[in-house]
Amino acid sequence: MAVEWSKQAADERERLFRELDAKNPQAADRQDDAIGTLAGSLDGVASYQRLPDGTHFVPVKGYPVVLLYDRDPATGNATVLDLAPTRSDWKSTA
Repeated sequence: MAVEWSKQAADERERLFRELDAKNPQAADRQDDAIGTLAGSLDGVASYQRLPDGTHFVPVKGYPVVLLYDRDPATGNATVLDLAPTRSDWKSTA
C-alpha cells in the first residue's frame, strides 16, 4: 500500500506551510511534520470517518487542519485529495 498526494493537496500543504512560516517558522515545521506523519499513517488498513460522497477525512491532531483522502479498495492505496482549515466549510466542498 502507498500514499500519494494530489496536486491540489500538495499545493495546499505548501500554502499552509508558507502562511504559518511567515509568522512562526518553528510552528510551520511542526505542523508540516504532523501533516506528513498523519498522511504516512494512511498507508495501512485504517479508514477514518467518511463524508456522504465517500471521501475519508481525519483531523490533524493539534492543528486546525483536516486531511481529506480517498482509498482505492482494490489496492488499499490512499490518495490525499486536499487539506482544509477546520474553520472553513470543508464538509460541503469535499
